[in-house]
Amino acid sequence: MTHTCNIADVKFGRGKLALIAGPCMAESLPLCMDIAAHMSALCRRLGIGYVFKASYDKANRSSAAGYRGPGLEKGLDWLAQVKAKCQAANCAIWGGVSGAMIVEQGTAEDTEKAVIEALRTLGKGGGFVLSPVDNVRDDTPKAWDNTRKFIEVWQQHRAER
Repeated sequence: MTHTCNIADVKFGRGKLALIAGPCMAESLPLCMDIAAHMSALCRRLGIGYVFKASYDKANRSSAAGYRGPGLEKGLDWLAQVKAKCQAANCAIWGGVSGAMIVEQGTAEDTEKAVIEALRTLGKGGGFVLSPVDNVRDDTPKAWDNTRKFIEVWQQHRAER
């Protein structure tokens, strides 16, 4: 049996194609808005769903002195603005938590704060997939503990959306 999953109006499964794409890092709000508008329009023309994703804190840049992003609060605000603009255009939002900074390097408290803030800022009204935005590559006890904390906090707070 084939199952389907909807995130806002974006459908996955049963032969439905959806594109999950966006800038690797949210360099600016105008860039995020432009990409979301362009990609959602393109996907609408192609008859496929679109899920926007962008990281707001990239610690794994090629230079330690490089721009890491707008940070948690501003980054979530930018994603909320993208969501508000593109949700009407059959678009959803993916991410909300930095895999490299929060899950791999943060504390349990950092993880809890990031998950709660992502759900509070992006979760209302649906159309949001809570996920580390970038890959979690560290296979360490800390990364696994924070992954468990991520899931635990989501389970505790998901109904508050």
